[in-house]
Amino acid sequence: NLMLWNVYNEGQNIIVDISLSNTNNSIQEKQVRKIASINLLGQTNWIKEYTEDRFIRTKPIDLISYDNLIVVPLNETLEAINVLDGSIVWEYDYTDEIDAIQYLTQSCLQNDTLALLSDDNEFMLIDLSDNPELIFIDDIGVDVAGIVHYMDINSILWYNNNGFIGLYELDGDQFDITWS
Repeated sequence: NLMLWNVYNEGQNIIVDISLSNTNNSIQEKQVRKIASINLLGQTNWIKEYTEDRFIRTKPIDLISYDNLIVVPLNETLEAINVLDGSIVWEYDYTDEIDAIQYLTQSCLQNDTLALLSDDNEFMLIDLSDNPELIFIDDIGVDVAGIVHYMDINSILWYNNNGFIGLYELDGDQFDITWS
């Protein structure tokens, strides 16, 4: 079985994020995640293979396009892949700071700074310019259960099914609610 998760346009290449599993026989095989680069002529440039992580797939966590790299959020690391040749440029292990990622989309990248939100509502900023390094981490202090609708390096739009909508903005070294 094939599951197409997303397709990304990277100039002269298309990046495809898929899951594969074999359910034709009585032995259930583990699902495999493949990220492939395909040129405009339909030829495969490279393929990366990972163990599928269903927990990450259930959350708004995307591949991030950054400076001819694709940043792949994995179970314990962020892995940067060169778009042209598929080589691994760097890895960043985030498990010293957080347990798991809750939210990470392209809107979370501004210039060389990447924001992500942990499952425990910890907001992280990572400088990607040379070797990735943590530059900020803080608990956003949300006092209502909810879902992130949008996030960037300065703000988080948070809502829940009870009618709450709030904009939280980074003010110096902490998050404050701007409106709700």
